[in-house]
Amino acid sequence: MKDNNTYIIPFEIVITLEGGYYRLNITHPGYKGRIRKRIGNGNQDKHETLLSHLKVELEKHFTEVDVSKEAVDSFVNYYVDMYYKKNASVFDYFPEFIKSKQETYNEKTKKFLTKASLLTYERTAIFFQKYLAAKRIKPYPANINKDILDGYFHYLKQSYNYRVKLFQKNKEFISYLAKAKGFPIHPSY
Repeated sequence: MKDNNTYIIPFEIVITLEGGYYRLNITHPGYKGRIRKRIGNGNQDKHETLLSHLKVELEKHFTEVDVSKEAVDSFVNYYVDMYYKKNASVFDYFPEFIKSKQETYNEKTKKFLTKASLLTYERTAIFFQKYLAAKRIKPYPANINKDILDGYFHYLKQSYNYRVKLFQKNKEFISYLAKAKGFPIHPSY
């Protein structure tokens, strides 16, 4: 954690045209070298908007976190995929969700979650991925809404109790994305 009276050194972000594609070049005195992220081709106004928003978000995020090249690279990849290219998938973050569930301690049983419980989470992710592919819905977080979740429930062909169980596990995963990651989940959810 940084002190409140510490001066924040700003990030330097430049957009360059290389080989017909635009790239972000991000430098900071906190790490050596630069981070390069390809953002594709498009209009210059959209790139300038990305540049200004990314600079603000980087400086806001790294007021509480120490600056390292890996951390900045991870944040830039997340931000560009989520808010600029909009090609991030909810399933990219499923391993993190499973890891958080492995560390969950059940107060009632006084034990950690069992492998059978974790397997149910993995199965629901597989079924949800198949459902989205069958309906040709991109797994971008903002696309997930109440209608899609209701459709997923009816898509499942298991017994009613097992469908409810899988549906609840999927809702936990979507809630995790909204709360822990701050993803733009549709308001109807």
